[in-house]
Amino acid sequence: SLFIRTSGCNLRCAWAGSDGNGSPCDTPYSSHSPEKNMMETEDVLLIARRNMDGIKHIVISGGEPLIQSAAVADLLKYTKHYRIHSTVETNGTKYDPKVSDNVNLISISPKLSSSTPWEPNLVNTGITYKEKWAIKHEKNRINIKAIQSYINDCWDVEYMKNEPDVIWKKERKHPDIKDFQLKFVVAELQDVIEIEEILEKLTGFKPSDVILMPEGVTTESTMEKAQWIAREAIMR
Repeated sequence: SLFIRTSGCNLRCAWAGSDGNGSPCDTPYSSHSPEKNMMETEDVLLIARRNMDGIKHIVISGGEPLIQSAAVADLLKYTKHYRIHSTVETNGTKYDPKVSDNVNLISISPKLSSSTPWEPNLVNTGITYKEKWAIKHEKNRINIKAIQSYINDCWDVEYMKNEPDVIWKKERKHPDIKDFQLKFVVAELQDVIEIEEILEKLTGFKPSDVILMPEGVTTESTMEKAQWIAREAIMR
């Protein structure tokens, strides 16, 4: 896949690492300290076309791509026209029908309470604690309506507009045309409980649509968490 990374995010994720240090998101240069390299959409398309070289998949990530939704929608119209499979990675806080209409896979990663950048989550990260950002993150990190809208768009609902409450009983669109996944970063057991609470508010998904990704900085800590996360997932 060819990756296009946007800069800027409406959240500021950071976790408490198992070593006592903070663990910010893996792309702080596009969120906590966003780098600026302003480009016109046409220039991004030109660079992408020059570097495709047989690649048939484009992933648009961030930061949070949906804070630049108009530009992202334009990029997706290009990928759709040239039959290039597209993925947009989003935290699910913002919904844009033009993005949803043109993307093949919407990868939604709702942020759990363990990701809120309270001061302990920023220890030895070099990132200055800002209470206003922690409060803003905690307030905005989950948008059930936006997440559900993306899920709904992956179902064939043209003939059942009068039955929105039974959408999960209808047919999913072919995954090559439009699909979604719910990807959660898990740092502690409480996260699994919180995920269940979020899923109870959503409809139209299968267990195979839900991905649990262990939080970690080192291979060792990531693998350690992966083992108990897998056990918890199997139990459910």
